Amino acid sequence: MTTDELRVVTRVRHLARTGIARVLREEAGVGLVELAGAIGSAPSTLSRWERGLTSPRPKGAIAWSRALDAAGADRGEQR
Repeated sequence: MTTDELRVVTRVRHLARTGIARVLREEAGVGLVELAGAIGSAPSTLSRWERGLTSPRPKGAIAWSRALDAAGADRGEQR
């Protein structure tokens, strides 16, 4: 894993743990099932991330970040 990928994983885990991940997804107009399919995860897995019950694995965190970047989501840096 590159340093940049490690930064992405750390940031996505923070967003998931704090509940901001769900807000960003919703603000981007992307549904839970739609995003889960785009990143190759089950909707229930993504839901657990967004509720802070589990932490995304690196591959999933990177895929989540790329998918929402492609959707034009605000990354929540100001939150």
